[in-house]
Amino acid sequence: MAAMRRILPLLAAASVALADDAFPLRLQAFEEARAFTLEPGGQAKVYPAVEALVATGDVRAVAPVAAYVLETITSERRLLEDVRRIQKEIGETVDRLEAVSRELSQLDLKEKAGDRTVGPAIEQRKSEQSLRERQNERRMKEIEQIDRTIGFLRELRRRLVDDCVTLLKGRKGEDAAAAIAGMRRALDVADKEQALVLVTVFGASDLAEAEAQLLEILAAPKADRSVRLRAQYALARHLSRSGAEALVRLWERDPKAGVHAQHVLSLAAKRRLLTIEEARAWIATLP
Repeated sequence: MAAMRRILPLLAAASVALADDAFPLRLQAFEEARAFTLEPGGQAKVYPAVEALVATGDVRAVAPVAAYVLETITSERRLLEDVRRIQKEIGETVDRLEAVSRELSQLDLKEKAGDRTVGPAIEQRKSEQSLRERQNERRMKEIEQIDRTIGFLRELRRRLVDDCVTLLKGRKGEDAAAAIAGMRRALDVADKEQALVLVTVFGASDLAEAEAQLLEILAAPKADRSVRLRAQYALARHLSRSGAEALVRLWERDPKAGVHAQHVLSLAAKRRLLTIEEARAWIATLP
């Protein structure tokens, strides 16, 4: 009995801890809602589930939210491929409709000239014409639906990126490392759109570790030029001595990219730095 009395408080404490940890249930609801992303009315399921997960403020939410960002990117790309395929089908059908119209004109002339054998051919062409017109009407409606879905995915992605920033802000130590790892596992620097998300999130996160991440993206050999440019400007909010020196080296090595590096350094210095020497003199004043 004494042993049981000692165990009961421990069990009670464990139950309270589980009850207080809303994250697992909200993550489960989030994952279930994701399955409806591309379904009609999916928005009504997705947004509340995302908001509830982010509201936990749990660093464990970073990885699934970042993975959802990736899902919106890949889903949009698949839908755009579908649009291109449907547009090709529409074009082919339009070409055939034009050919059918010409054939009908020729058959009509023959019938008017007294040829009584062309009647079945005329009916066949008219039937084909009606069928293909209905097909293109359905395809146009399909494109309209896809366009609405893409609009939803883009709005969802904007919200998810903001949510990632919210989840990263204020993190320190192991939490910051876990949040950064969650972002980096989900998104690929070699992919332009994914890398731009990373730059946006790290640039707005105000994490002390953001500078190292942006410098790494800036140096990534497969990073798109536009990504490197955005990374440079994002550095203006986080620039330390080591980051500033990296930008000066970029200025020296690549005069074209150096124009932007010079601008970023000037923004950080809050004055115009006209030469590399001026930039180095300013950097020497940094802690």
